[in-house]
Amino acid sequence: YLFLDPHQIVETPKSLRGTFDGTDLVLIFDTNDPELLLDLWPEFEKSSKRISFVDHHPTLKRFPLDENKNLINVNASSTGEIVFDLIKSLQIPLDSEIAIPLYTSIIFDTNYFRYIRGSPTPHLIAAELLRFDLKPDKIHRALFGNHSPVKLKYLAHILGNIDYELDGRLA
Repeated sequence: YLFLDPHQIVETPKSLRGTFDGTDLVLIFDTNDPELLLDLWPEFEKSSKRISFVDHHPTLKRFPLDENKNLINVNASSTGEIVFDLIKSLQIPLDSEIAIPLYTSIIFDTNYFRYIRGSPTPHLIAAELLRFDLKPDKIHRALFGNHSPVKLKYLAHILGNIDYELDGRLA
């Protein structure tokens, strides 16, 4: 995902520890489950004035969310679609620095438009974003075409150890 950070401003969770004191707002994207944030969640709760989730997944019963504090749209195909709508509503002009991560989010979350939840919206957004020089082939290669030797060995191990049941209908 380094191609999404041309200015090298993204930090890892380990480098963020203890830097949230006095933070007005923490935005958490593409999940609404605090447990997935591991030990960052207590730090966010302790140090931030407000935490909001931006997500397209159904909310969890074990952690109900206040609709007034979060931006959850289960009809959206991706978090990128939600953020696109937010950017448009705030009248922020699009440019390639904004378009590339939005497009990346949409194609990743929809698995290259395989899961669009029956809506033309992700295609329409992509068409608008493609006005910018996104280089979709490079984005696709970065997301789906670069596998380290370690990842390939891991996949080979996993795939080589699949057990099949029910005449091969269940793996």
